[in-house]
Amino acid sequence: MTKNDLNTTSQLRQRAMDLLKGDYSVDDALTNADLPQLLQELRIAQVELQLQNEELRNSQAELETAHRKYFDYYELAPVGYLTLDDKGFVLDANLTARNLLRNDGRHVTGKPFSLHLMETERPKFYAHLMDVLSGQQQQLEAVELALSTAEEPLFVRLESKPHDLSDGRRGAVVVLTDITKRHQLEMQLRDKQNRLEDAQKQAKLGYWRRDFDSGEGEWSAELYRLLGYEPYSVPSNHEFFMARVHPDDVEPLRQAVRDAIYEGIPINFETRFNVPYADEPRILHIRSFHHEDEATLPHVLRGIMQDVTELRQAQEEALRAEVERARMEVLTRFIRDASHEFRTPLTILQSSIELAHRRSDINFFHQRHPLMIRQIERVGRILDTMLLTSKLSMMHTIRDDAVQIAALLEDVQRALRDEIEAYRRQISLSVPPDLPPVHGDEDLLFDALYEVIYNAVRHSGDGKRVQIEVYAVAERMRITVHDEGDGIPPELRERVFEAFYRADEAHTSHGVGLGLTIAKQIVDLHRGAVWIEDSPSGGTAAHICLPIMS
Repeated sequence: MTKNDLNTTSQLRQRAMDLLKGDYSVDDALTNADLPQLLQELRIAQVELQLQNEELRNSQAELETAHRKYFDYYELAPVGYLTLDDKGFVLDANLTARNLLRNDGRHVTGKPFSLHLMETERPKFYAHLMDVLSGQQQQLEAVELALSTAEEPLFVRLESKPHDLSDGRRGAVVVLTDITKRHQLEMQLRDKQNRLEDAQKQAKLGYWRRDFDSGEGEWSAELYRLLGYEPYSVPSNHEFFMARVHPDDVEPLRQAVRDAIYEGIPINFETRFNVPYADEPRILHIRSFHHEDEATLPHVLRGIMQDVTELRQAQEEALRAEVERARMEVLTRFIRDASHEFRTPLTILQSSIELAHRRSDINFFHQRHPLMIRQIERVGRILDTMLLTSKLSMMHTIRDDAVQIAALLEDVQRALRDEIEAYRRQISLSVPPDLPPVHGDEDLLFDALYEVIYNAVRHSGDGKRVQIEVYAVAERMRITVHDEGDGIPPELRERVFEAFYRADEAHTSHGVGLGLTIAKQIVDLHRGAVWIEDSPSGGTAAHICLPIMS
């Protein structure tokens, strides 16, 4: 027994003696024989009192433990607890609530809760309280309010239900949760959404989603506007959209969707869409994408849709302007080069005729006659070349003969005999026996080979050799013409096939820049290929590849 227990027992004994003082009498009938029994009963009563006292001490300890738990659970709870009366006055508040209200208990209890709210929020609070107090069921009513504090406003969520007070009035118990962080995040999210919507409007970009299991679709507000409708005013489903797609684009778009569903190939498709307010269809670029966590084929397609009408119109305008610029450049180059090529033979003809006229010498005329004929033939070749390239640009089909390349190369070599002698070149021809024929038009192939070999003859150095090799590769025959000239830089090897293009801008060689253009046009008509590479001999190697006749 502790010291406190002894003191308590002494005090109780003293109180009992005081109560019995003056009222103590001994029963006359009490005898000495009754004393043992009386003492025994007194001892039993004493033990009973001790047991009761022990139970009281245990109950007191349990109450103290429960009080501590109540303090932990109520006062230190992560949310605030309030008890309000029917006027909205605070009757009780735990520590968390007081901290949220930035106050201690003396300045919270007994005062209206509305004092802690921003003025604009107070009507909302009282409407909430009336709803709670008038509720028949013990259910939670929720409202979100802004608290007025010395610093930045706090945002709290009130969850309230009716509660009967001890004085018989009807009040409310309130759970107070700090949602300031959530509110800030929502504001940031709303700001980003507004920025996103602004960006979508500027980019004419909308979001779409389609669930193939449920058949439901989802469109962003901007997508409705792109399609010419007020947001959410028409069904956002696939059928509604497809009914307004240009008829020529319906089946290709359906195929793109099927590829996305069954093959996992993202949609990347431009379609024309009939918009209500537009006279002409708008051009929409549709794209879909898959999330990284979609390991299998998607059940849901998500994507974006962008109105690219103005962009495509601008691109077409730019392309037309570029084509026109290129056309004018080619025309200017043609006029310049053709003038140069025509001027030389015409000047020679003019001077020869004037000299013959002044001299009136028939012998002199006979001497100049071959030169004059060559110049006339030169003009004729230039005109023939121009007419041929024009003719080839309009051809779509050709004869399909069995052409013997070996014999054709010998014909070309004979046709170039004068040029080979004039340029002092050497020609070597390497053709394996029993070459199969190739598909094609013999006359056109003659022209193509003539232009490629003539180009090599003109650009090889004096006394240099032009080597021609022929060999079959799989189902194609390759003719390679090597020269020993200065070569062509890699960046110009594609341009030499352009009409009127000349790598020799100084015009030190003859021609208007159509020879290789003609060769490429003819080879393309034969479903072949022509290209230029560096030659092992140090010059250029021109390759022509043609299909072999099976």
